[in-house]
Amino acid sequence: MPEPNPLQDRVTKLEESTAHQEHLVEQLNQIVIQLRVDLERLESENREHRRQVKWLTENNTTSQEIVDEKPPHY
Repeated sequence: MPEPNPLQDRVTKLEESTAHQEHLVEQLNQIVIQLRVDLERLESENREHRRQVKWLTENNTTSQEIVDEKPPHY
């Protein structure tokens, strides 16, 4: 049976740790990419909603204006 080599064991553990960290970094990178896509979509939706609210506010007829308005048959 071969004699244990402490240096080789340390190198093996470091390689395993590095491989694990590389995998974790790649997973985190994919999450960041997806979050960026989601953020861009939400920003676009927000711009559209703001545009709609602005249009509705500018084109809103208040109920008081409707009450003061004469009916069409007058």
